Formats: sequence, structure tokens, C-alpha cells
Amino acid sequence: LGHARSEGVPLLTLLAELLFGTGEWDEADRVLRRVERIGVSGWPALLYHMTRAQLAVLRGDLDAAARSVAVSSRIAADDVEGEFSVNVLANRALLAIAQGQPARVRRIVEDGLAALGERDRWTGPLQFAHLLAIRAEADVAAQARRRGRVQAERDAIASAIHHLDQLRSIGDAIPQEHWQRGDVGAWMAHAEAEFIRAQGLEDPVAWEAAADASARPRQVVYFEGYARWRAGAGFLAQRGPDARAAAREHLTRALAIAVALKAAPLRADIERVAARAHLSLSNAKPAQRTATPSAYGL
Repeated sequence: LGHARSEGVPLLTLLAELLFGTGEWDEADRVLRRVERIGVSGWPALLYHMTRAQLAVLRGDLDAAARSVAVSSRIAADDVEGEFSVNVLANRALLAIAQGQPARVRRIVEDGLAALGERDRWTGPLQFAHLLAIRAEADVAAQARRRGRVQAERDAIASAIHHLDQLRSIGDAIPQEHWQRGDVGAWMAHAEAEFIRAQGLEDPVAWEAAADASARPRQVVYFEGYARWRAGAGFLAQRGPDARAAAREHLTRALAIAVALKAAPLRADIERVAARAHLSLSNAKPAQRTATPSAYGL
């Protein structure tokens, strides 16, 4: 048991993170449950709770997500290395959005980024944090428009512009030969679609581009499903049979992804949009995977 904790648990937490990133969420959950049975402490506990938090948020178990975010935040606060501070920051923002509190994200991200040391600004999670900030500001701007709060809308758009510029700068700084360069296009496509939404528009073509940029061969990618949901909703706002057919195609694929991942909140959003438009998605089947994917999905 001691050997399992010292050697097996760190490997299992890394495996769970990989499986989650490549869309093997059921397998990731099984690995995390195995870690729970063995027991976990130290830095593997931080990795465990970060992955558990993301999985719980996107599957709709917000109580479990909040517990893991709280634990990982405490561990990260006591970590003098600060290696995973930006990951914890992104998880806090993701949870706030899922809880319907997008206005909290601005302070979470601003304060969190200000506290980061230069060596702690890891490219992947840093891009994710900026993307989540833009997404939250789009939600804040939409709420402000509905309530006639002009200044609040302007502030949200200005903040979204700032994070979009930061995200673009991070992407531009990644060398062409670096392995993370392949994800830059997807990050930017999502960010630009969210920024358009912050301005009060739903551009289904922008969301279609984000979905296509996020798709990975032989993988089920959550953010592809999210973008196809947005694209489908945007096409439904347009008139004509072609737009409706495009909406059905995107929403059917989005639903297949949500079903495969058991991403209950995303599935509910997709089904609500389809029901409002009296659009049948009965042909949706769970998205298919083949062997273990070879690269991380966005």
C-alpha cells in the first residue's frame, strides 16, 4: 500500500488528467475513484482535485466540484512552487460560470493573474483562463443588455477586449515548432466567437469555425460540442430551410458529444434550444471513439 501511494498514485492522477483531456471521461472517473480508494496526499492530491473539479463541473455535480476547487485552492496556496496556481485559477472561473455567477470571474481572473509569478504562467491553462474570462464577460454583457445597464455592458466588453488581446499575445509568442502551437487556432476561434457574443451578436459561422478548430480525430472533445451548440442556436435564429438544416446538423453532433461525455448541463442546453425550435434530434447517437487518442483535446 505504501508503494502504491508513493509510486502508483502520482501515475494514476496523471493518467486521469490525460483521459479527461482526451474525452475518455468515464475512464478518467474510474481512475479517480481508484485513487480515492488508495488515498492521496501531497502534490498528487492537487492533480486529483483539479481533474475531479473539471469533471464534476462539466457533468453538473457542482457540490462535488466546489469541494474539489476548495481543496485544490488550499493546497495551491501552500505550495511555494506555485506550479499549478493558474490551473486552480481556471477551475475557480469555470465553477463560477457553471454556478451562474459570471460577474465573479473578472475578479477571480484579475486577482489570480496578478498573483502569479512569471515562472507560473503556463501557456495552456493561462490561455484557458483568458478564454473563460471572455466567456464570462459575454454572459455579463448579455445580462446587462437585458437590464438596460449600458455602462455595465461597456465594462464587460472592454474587459473581454483586454483578455482577447492577452490571449492573442500568448499565442503569438509560442514558437511555430512548439507542440502547443497546434491549439492556438482553436483557443482564438473560441475567444473570437465569445467576443462576438459579448457584443450582442450570435455568429453561427464563427461558432462553426470554433467547433471545427476544436475537433480532433478519434476524440470526443467537449469544446467542440459547446461550440456546435452555439452554432446551432445561431443558425436557428436565421430564417430558411438551409439554416435550419445546418442547425440540426450542429445540434445533433453536439448532443452526441454531450451524451458520450455525460455532460448533463451541455445536454440540457442543447435539448432546450432544439425543443424551443421544435427540432427533432432523435437521430443523435453517442459520439464514437477508437483507440486511446494520441494528443490532448482542447
